[in-house]
Amino acid sequence: MAYDLTPLVHECPICSSKRCELLHQLDSTFTAQYYVLQELEPERHLKIKKEIERLWEGQDCRIVRCRDCQFVSVDPFIPGDQPFYSLFYDNPKFPKWKWEYEHVYQHLKEAVEKGQLVKPRILEIGAGTGMFVKRVSEDITSPDNIVTLEYSDAGKQAIEAMGIKCIQQDVLQLGDEYNASFDVICMYQVLEHINNLDQIFAKLNQLSTPMGLLFIAVPGNNMMTYYEEHDAWIDNAPVHLSRWNRGCFEMIGSRHGWRLDSHEYEPTSLLWKLLQFSLYKYVYNTKNSGTIYNWAESRRNRLVRYFFQVPLISLTTLRSIPKLLKLAPKDMGHAQTARFIHESSPRT
Repeated sequence: MAYDLTPLVHECPICSSKRCELLHQLDSTFTAQYYVLQELEPERHLKIKKEIERLWEGQDCRIVRCRDCQFVSVDPFIPGDQPFYSLFYDNPKFPKWKWEYEHVYQHLKEAVEKGQLVKPRILEIGAGTGMFVKRVSEDITSPDNIVTLEYSDAGKQAIEAMGIKCIQQDVLQLGDEYNASFDVICMYQVLEHINNLDQIFAKLNQLSTPMGLLFIAVPGNNMMTYYEEHDAWIDNAPVHLSRWNRGCFEMIGSRHGWRLDSHEYEPTSLLWKLLQFSLYKYVYNTKNSGTIYNWAESRRNRLVRYFFQVPLISLTTLRSIPKLLKLAPKDMGHAQTARFIHESSPRT
């Protein structure tokens, strides 16, 4: 889709500039279609639509970009809640291992080998089933030096089976006994889901030891923008609320005592980028009622769906080949990581 780019007076959550622009606007019907096809599950689609309208207090949501810091956020800036997520995340699937896990793991391992970290105390926020902390507890520090935060019952059960503490609550609810407790804090694919950004960074400041490390991973901003501009994906609210870049990390970090030390994009081969783009493009096409893609994906018989999916995805891949060079730059990674060092006191 072509971005609208109409100027808006809207306060940016990062830099407080009011010089913003409209990228596009979502309505509750299309957004619900993105989560559950109306043609396949009409009742669940309608329930999700009503939950979205409850969160938005209306039928529409704007996607807004700051013209000064380029931060992208949704308006209204309201995250999904338990009733909303329960309609389509009844059995959440957690990744086994990801690039950002490996990226941070290697950094911590090197720091331990150099004597820069010695049995560090680690906090992971949104730990899933504990794949990252499991590896860390084997090679970096002991299980009793790790604390995790995870809402899901399945995640808590898996993490505690490793002998690692898991707390089912928001990081803002952690008591004063955890202040200045952690040498390393990790947040993987969490920040883009929350709206109380300044509160979160201020709390992380309280939780960190002096010179502590903070690792944050979020989706790649340039990749997501390209996907939206070429009808391959929608960075959909109310699941995703924000889109980050290096400058935004620097601004909010320095405001709360964190110095950005490193910022990197996930390195991905051109072939994998093509396949990923093609798959997202296919999924986007299935959301458009009346298309062959939507018809195929609406078949209730899985074998029938698979019979049509294979040629349609293959056709989408062939049509996507001309996009390949545009996907080549290093900053077109699927994910990005930011590493901060705690400076103890925020800048004024």
